Amino acid sequence: MPDLPPWSYRIQYLGEVTYPGNYEIGLAVRSVDSGSVHYELAVFRGGTCLGVAEAIGPRGKLRASHLPSPPAEP
Repeated sequence: MPDLPPWSYRIQYLGEVTYPGNYEIGLAVRSVDSGSVHYELAVFRGGTCLGVAEAIGPRGKLRASHLPSPPAEP
């Protein structure tokens, strides 16, 4: 969440990211404890992984504005 920046992070660059460009970003929550959330992230271009990262941030409270919207009916 933008209002809860990470306390720490580690980045491993595997390739170059250029601008402009189309990229996909993957995000997974690795673990959650009483006060923090551990994330894993990756940046992809096509089938190529350009970088991976791990981050630890405060757990915080999830507000209704951060919940995903239900899918629209056709």
